[in-house]
Amino acid sequence: MPRSKDYSGAVHYSIPFPHDERLCPGCGEERTYAWLSSGRFIFQLNELVHVQSQVVRCLTPDCLVNGQLIHPTAEWMLAPKKLSYGCDVISTIGALRMEEKKKLGPIHQYLVEKHGLPISERGVNKLMDLYLALVSGSQLEDRDLICEIQRNGAIVLSLDAAEPLKGHEACWLVRDVLTGRTLV
Repeated sequence: MPRSKDYSGAVHYSIPFPHDERLCPGCGEERTYAWLSSGRFIFQLNELVHVQSQVVRCLTPDCLVNGQLIHPTAEWMLAPKKLSYGCDVISTIGALRMEEKKKLGPIHQYLVEKHGLPISERGVNKLMDLYLALVSGSQLEDRDLICEIQRNGAIVLSLDAAEPLKGHEACWLVRDVLTGRTLV
């Protein structure tokens, strides 16, 4: 039987939305305060944190991002959206796999025994997949592509999702519209 996660020792952080980030990227107007999030728990290597943050949204009627709720970037620096494990956990999993060539089982064992993280092997595998997806973008070393983007003086991104197979997540493709090249 899986053990339940213990949230009793969480350190509480309240993250305000910085005033210098309040301008809407869609219309340039100032986004307004929507509410204080109910919070989420994030397991980090050395502590469990409970994060509450101010959420803002643009109320300009004809704005492209009208009504979309935006959390402060400081929250996303702790952990990606909808994940309960911190960026430090994700990068540790990546380092253990890529640099130390450890397999899934030993990585899971390390996280549980050394850091006391309540995580399953499947959870480690999902975070490893996320790590690999994140670093794959840093592998763009195609000099021809870089030169072509520089000649264009801009990059226009298109985001498309491929239909997922049953039980799998969608595969997202990022393309540069000006060059017609798939980036990720």
